Amino acid sequence: MPFTLFVALRYLKARKRHRALSVNTVISVVGVMCGVAALIATLAVMNGAMEEIRDKILGTNSHIVISHRGGAFGDFEADVQKVMAHPEVVAATPFIYGQAMLTSEFGVEGVVLRGIDPEREGEVTQVADNLVVGSLGALETGAPAGFDPDLGDAPEGPVQPGIVLGRELALKLGALVGSTINVLSPVGEPGPLGIIPKIRAFTVVGIFDAGMYEYDSSLAYVSIPAAQDFLDLGDRVTGIEVRLKDFERAPRVAAALRGELPEGFRVRDWRDLNRNFFQALALEGALAALDGYRDARVVHYERLCADPLEVFRDLYAFAGLAWTQPVEAEIARSSTDPGDRQDPYGTRRDSRSMADAWRAEVTGEALREIRDAYLSRDPALYGADAW
Repeated sequence: MPFTLFVALRYLKARKRHRALSVNTVISVVGVMCGVAALIATLAVMNGAMEEIRDKILGTNSHIVISHRGGAFGDFEADVQKVMAHPEVVAATPFIYGQAMLTSEFGVEGVVLRGIDPEREGEVTQVADNLVVGSLGALETGAPAGFDPDLGDAPEGPVQPGIVLGRELALKLGALVGSTINVLSPVGEPGPLGIIPKIRAFTVVGIFDAGMYEYDSSLAYVSIPAAQDFLDLGDRVTGIEVRLKDFERAPRVAAALRGELPEGFRVRDWRDLNRNFFQALALEGALAALDGYRDARVVHYERLCADPLEVFRDLYAFAGLAWTQPVEAEIARSSTDPGDRQDPYGTRRDSRSMADAWRAEVTGEALREIRDAYLSRDPALYGADAW
């Protein structure tokens, strides 16, 4: 019979004169079971929440973002082709990142303005899938005021550049598809009375819902030509978005791309861009696991210290060792008050708990003797893994 099974059966079935020991065993087992079940449930919920948030982040952002230390850069198509040459890369597309203010009849909001390529953006992110109404294709063609994607005929009037808003942002501005939104640039043009803010009128051609308030309330998408014209970038962009076959390999692929791209480019993966958030979640999960392990260990420790003489008498018998008077005296000596000692957890407790800690400490020699007896009987069965 394996040693672990022997100990489990022996102390689940106590003799009549040790009924209390059996009750302690049941309480300890139930306590450990509940603690482990709570730990598993907590970690499962935390892991599920982490995966859900990660999927939402990667649905709006790419796996790798490439930017230049000097700001906007030109000849970006050549750099896109270098990135696409990597075997782990699925798609890559240029983008423009800027800040602006949106105004409407109902309010003013500061936003992150992103210029994208409507044809290639769907290969890198899930912005197209997150659209509630409208389409990314209208960003490239533009639309007049009063545009309705459900109608075949566009209303008469000048065609304005298109813009896609987040759901929360649209609610704050009171905007619907077809509404006109004024976009103000923080960098204006010099005039006789000072800096004159640049203002452009855009038509809302779509509304998206990413599932995260941070994105839905602060992101607005326009086409790359519209962003270049509004931000005075010429034919330059501010970065390249990259999607991989496996997002878990992003750190290694990012390191490889740093060596392939010209000097001055900065390559960051999705973990780097959201490092603080994911580190906080990982730390919280580690602390929850540690707390559950500590609770289970305390219950197990109290159970083993309940009646050491009875425990060691049975262990000696099972190992084929003689239960002698000196051995019993050495173990029983631990029941004396150890005085001013520290318990295994480094905290001071009452004298009874101190005695339990000291009792476990002085029985180490007896355990080693039992272990040697088991190893000499059957090294394969009672190997290091059993202890």
